[in-house]
This record gives sequence, C-alpha cells and structure tokens, in this order.
Amino acid sequence: MAENNKKSTAYIQRMRTLKFYQKMASARIPITVYLHDQREVKAEFGAIDSSESKLAVSNLQTDWGVINRAVIRTGDVVGIEYNLVQEEGEL
Repeated sequence: MAENNKKSTAYIQRMRTLKFYQKMASARIPITVYLHDQREVKAEFGAIDSSESKLAVSNLQTDWGVINRAVIRTGDVVGIEYNLVQEEGEL
C-alpha cells in the first residue's frame, strides 16, 4: 500500500511540474537567470527539455546585446527568478 502511495505522490508532483512548465511557456514569463560566474541575464522563458538540462529562452539580454533565441545549460544556472500569477483554483 505504501508503494502505491509513493507512486501516486510522484505522479502528482510530476504533473504539477509539467503544468508549471506549460504555464511558463505559454505566458512567455520574463525571468532573471543567475549564473555561476556571478552574472545575471534576463530573458523570456520558452521551454525546458525532458531531462531538465537545457532551458530555451528568447530575448536573452546579455552584456553583448539581445539574442533572439538561446539555450542555457541548467548546469550553469544557480537560480531563476520570476513572477507567476496564481489563477483561481490553482494549487
């Protein structure tokens, strides 16, 4: 019985994660990405791959200018900051 409960909990957590990424991608949420080298860049969230190792962004603002589309390795990321509005009925 405990094994089924763990599977159910894992399923619920995975579904919440997928819904979160879907909402982020559909709304093109502005994000600030903090990198290991003490830098931060701003962009719009686009997508994340299934292994959560690559983050696709658009309008990446860097010291060299704005890059229309880019992929950031999540291994280079210390943190991501964003404002996400919770809609009525969401957990």
